[in-house]
Amino acid sequence: MNTPAYADWTLSYPFYSEEAASAPKSQPADTPPAQAPKLNASVVQPPPVVIQTKKPEVAVPPAFQVVAAKPRLLAAFIPSIRLSSTILGEDTEWSGTVHIEGMVTVPPQTTLTVMPGSKIRFSENSGILVYGRIAVKGTPESPVYISSLFEEPRPSDWNGIFLIGTEKNNLFDHLVIQGADTAILASFSQFEASGIRIENSSTALQLTDSIVKVKNSAISTSGFGIHSVKSEVDLESVTFETNRSALSFLSSAVSAVNLRLRHNSGTAFTAEKSQLKLDRILFSFNLNGLKTTACDGSITNSRFISNREIAASLTGSNLKFSDNHISGSRVGLHIDDNNPTVWRNSISANSSYNILYLGEERLFAGGNWLGQNVAEMRELLVFSKRPGALLTAPLLAADPHPSARQDSTKATD
Repeated sequence: MNTPAYADWTLSYPFYSEEAASAPKSQPADTPPAQAPKLNASVVQPPPVVIQTKKPEVAVPPAFQVVAAKPRLLAAFIPSIRLSSTILGEDTEWSGTVHIEGMVTVPPQTTLTVMPGSKIRFSENSGILVYGRIAVKGTPESPVYISSLFEEPRPSDWNGIFLIGTEKNNLFDHLVIQGADTAILASFSQFEASGIRIENSSTALQLTDSIVKVKNSAISTSGFGIHSVKSEVDLESVTFETNRSALSFLSSAVSAVNLRLRHNSGTAFTAEKSQLKLDRILFSFNLNGLKTTACDGSITNSRFISNREIAASLTGSNLKFSDNHISGSRVGLHIDDNNPTVWRNSISANSSYNILYLGEERLFAGGNWLGQNVAEMRELLVFSKRPGALLTAPLLAADPHPSARQDSTKATD
């Protein structure tokens, strides 16, 4: 501390030490108060001490790479007719290639006719609104094609065809519809369709208080096939495949023959408070096949093959359920009460139960074939919530539909 640089420093207190800590801290009375050291301005001062603290490391989540959506390709399409939102003032005929941007309205007393081979593409939020009459006249050789502007249409690309209060002779013959929100909506209306194919739509047919006939047609890769409320629906030779729900009916009258309901991700056929007449229906590889609630009518000559959960579920339904084949599901026939009449069915080879009965009243279910006529096997595959409430005797000695397995295998290929 005797260096010239520190010559003028005066330190009046000792640095800490054990001796200093134990020494008395008295100060003579005549000792002047301690003075701060005087600094010589001519002397270079030592640099200030900078204390650097390291910030705690914070875990940074890994960056997620946002992949830009691949732009959708427009279809190669050169329209010969372009229309924006308009109301047709007279009977109109479309042919060739047509581009619609907006809603085209067909007023009462007016008919829109679409000729064979026509190709109609709709922009977003576009469609046809029919108060009068529409006739789509495709042929097997020259079907009419209706879609969005994109090469690969998706559900809800465009609105659809809406029939409102039109009980005229509306016709849809040999028509392909793709990418609609609701391909055909009918409210208080009537129409007939033959040879139509609806794909990649949110809903294929939405019906309210309407009368509809559809035959020789196919509905696939859509959210809902047919959703019907208070309507009369006649279906013949129609395939519903790879939809979420194929058929849904509420307070409707349904006549269906020779339908194929396959690979639908939900319950293929649901009906509530409806009148049913179902014959020769194939339910295969759906989550569930059939579910009815408070329905009347009949289900006959149908095949329920390899539905993942429940092949057929009957609740509060006064149904004739006969001459059907059920196999390959977790539960074959699920019944909640003693309303249905069940006989001459082949119900076998289901993994958990052939018949699951959850009612309290007695249900006679004799006259069916449940596979091997072995008492132990029957006890394993037939369950009654209340012991003794389900009566399965007498059992049929042989399968009443021996060819059903072979036929159904061919049908599901």
